[in-house]
Amino acid sequence: MKFGKYEIIKEIGKGAMGVVCLAFDPVIERQVAIKTMNPQLFQDVEQRERFFREAKSAGILQHPNIVTIYDMGMEGDTPYIVMEYVEGRDLDSLIKGKEIDLDTALKIMVQLCDALAYAHSKGIIHRDIKPSNIRVLPDNSIKIMDFGIAKKSGSDLTQTGVLLGTVSYMAPEQLKEGKVSPQSDQFSAGIVFYEMLSGNKCFQGDTITAVMYKIVSFNEHQIDLKTVPQNIVSILKKMVSHIPENRFKSCSEVSALLREILSEPTVVIGEGTKTVSVPPPIPEIEDIEATRVKPPVKVQKKKSYTGIIVFFLAIIFVLAGVAYVAHKKHKKKLALLAKKKQQEVVSKQEILPENNREEIDLQKERVEEKPITESKNKEKNKKLKIEEKVNSEIPVKEKNNSIENKKLNEEVSKPIIRKKPKRRPPKPVREKKPEEKEVFSYSNDVKRKEKHLNFTAAQKEALKRFIKDAERMPYPERISKSNALFNNGMRALGNGANRFAAINFYKSIILNPKRKEAYAFLCVALSKMRAYDDIKKVIKKAGEQGISLYDLKQNKMFERAYNKLQQQGLLD
Repeated sequence: MKFGKYEIIKEIGKGAMGVVCLAFDPVIERQVAIKTMNPQLFQDVEQRERFFREAKSAGILQHPNIVTIYDMGMEGDTPYIVMEYVEGRDLDSLIKGKEIDLDTALKIMVQLCDALAYAHSKGIIHRDIKPSNIRVLPDNSIKIMDFGIAKKSGSDLTQTGVLLGTVSYMAPEQLKEGKVSPQSDQFSAGIVFYEMLSGNKCFQGDTITAVMYKIVSFNEHQIDLKTVPQNIVSILKKMVSHIPENRFKSCSEVSALLREILSEPTVVIGEGTKTVSVPPPIPEIEDIEATRVKPPVKVQKKKSYTGIIVFFLAIIFVLAGVAYVAHKKHKKKLALLAKKKQQEVVSKQEILPENNREEIDLQKERVEEKPITESKNKEKNKKLKIEEKVNSEIPVKEKNNSIENKKLNEEVSKPIIRKKPKRRPPKPVREKKPEEKEVFSYSNDVKRKEKHLNFTAAQKEALKRFIKDAERMPYPERISKSNALFNNGMRALGNGANRFAAINFYKSIILNPKRKEAYAFLCVALSKMRAYDDIKKVIKKAGEQGISLYDLKQNKMFERAYNKLQQQGLLD
């Protein structure tokens, strides 16, 4: 079977982008690999021209770890690319067969990162790095194949809405926005590195939609490789960071770090009949970067805000001085008004007649003397009235006068009986018992045991299941669920359901251990439940997460509860 001038020998592989065949070039008399592209993806003439233009730019790559492109063209409506035929096995088959140890994985990654760094320096982005596109030769050297969908930096091939590449190895920004960059190739290489170290696929799902959701919600902190040294895991996590800016600036940095690990002497650890070479621990990535010689950085002068601060302080002092002066003037006005009122009262007293003055003096004496009983006051008033009548009226008859005088004398001679006010008996003084510190204990207080945060056996099992589910949750889902639980806890705390609120706050802390408000409100709920020992544990746990007591006291409810318990001596 012929395809143009080439004789097709057999089909090597098949994928969504096209078919790869082993062929023979009769002109140069050598075996080549021909990849025919799917014509449905390249129906537009302008699209084909862009494809060939970018394929030509990929053909200029000359690197020992990149397959050389010999020819390209159209056979009917089918675009094709002719490339170097490489004997060996795909990396995909080696991973499935568990034939890669740690040392081999590091050597493959060094070659892969070198090749990608070279391609990126020429402005070429591969866009489809995966194990099936990496050929491992018998001497453990590799070749990156399939630059058929490679993209030149600044090209607009993907603007037509076609998503090119394998979904399981795409970077999150490539799926969300369709943007590709050297960092997206680095992410794909990191996923390949993860598969070599773990032997399993990183993103698995029954449908493409499920796989895409896992990639978009992926968090590098979910990676857990207990058998791999921590320094290698830290390199892997930085390669597959969800944010492109947090990854390495170039793949050459990754290869340099891995070479340093390979150059260190290895420690051989026996595992039955097998031996595994494990590099000794090296400093973290941040420490390595700090030890490198970096070009001198121009120190930018920091803007000084002292002038602005002094200006505002001067304004504050001026305003304070004005307020003080106004306050003093207001006080003086009030004092003058009080003096005027006193003078008016004195002047009125001077104008009053002598009779009125005598009455005023009597009133003053009454106020100064001890309180007189009502009966004595009535008798005095009667005497005054009788004297006035005697002086004012003209005596009509002596008999009448004598009778009235007798009545007056009898009334005056009557003894004055003073009624003593009834007094209530004094209340008995109760002896105050010494205050006892209220300490929570399960043995002494059975009723409060139900309100305590220590759950029953069923609740403990439910909490264990929740922790397991939380570990498998993607990061965005963890945050959203943590917020929902926190809001439920706030509502329960307001309704007085302190135990329900404490459970919700505790679960929100499991999902988001850096949230200081959840720790503060959990302590408030526990204080209302009188679980004082648990409050100490929560404050200690917050300290382990870098949340100090000062940070917790920014919450006013926590500060009031904490100060009250401290005054009672329950948190010593």
